[in-house]
This record gives sequence, C-alpha cells and structure tokens, in this order.
Amino acid sequence: SGLCEALQVPKFIPYLGRKSCPLALPVGATLIEAQTAAQALYQFGGPPSWLRRIASLPGEEVEVRTDQHSCSGFDPERLHLRRDRCIDPVQRLFVEREEIIARTKMPN
Repeated sequence: SGLCEALQVPKFIPYLGRKSCPLALPVGATLIEAQTAAQALYQFGGPPSWLRRIASLPGEEVEVRTDQHSCSGFDPERLHLRRDRCIDPVQRLFVEREEIIARTKMPN
C-alpha cells in the first residue's frame, strides 16, 4: 500500500518524538489486517531475524501504550494521564489525555 511505500522511502527523516532522535534501523513496514492492535501484533509473528540477533524480544514481556482502549485488544494494567495534547501552539497550551498501559508477551 501507499503507507508501506512511504515508510520504505520517506520524503523526510523519520524520528521518534524529537528530531534529535532519528530511527537507528529501517522501518520495515508490513501491512496486516486485524480487528485490534493485539491481533495485529500476534499475526505479525515477532521481529525479523536480524532484530532477534541484537534484541531477544520473542517471548519477552513488552509494554504497550495506547490512547484507544476500545480497539487495542489489550487488557489495561493501569491508566496514565499525560498533558501532551497541544490545543494552542502559540500560547503553548496543553490538555490531558488518557493513556492506557498494558503488558503482553511478544510472539515467538
């Protein structure tokens, strides 16, 4: 799809949160059809072999954070309030949003 292609050849440098935090590895997007984020994670089948060599993720417990509990498919462990939704960038005004935190095991 267009999203996978855009992630493979981005027009701008992708980064996590801050521009000083560019991605260290390629995105490697895969299109998966699933009803929930949990189903998509388990259908994914775990990280690719090159990632398994540098990080032992399969079978390990990982933390999942989402702001949409209804479609995530994960059982929430706790709720965290974050004040990071900008409503006025000029005055730098932010409002709270709920973030659901869950833990699950990575598929093997």
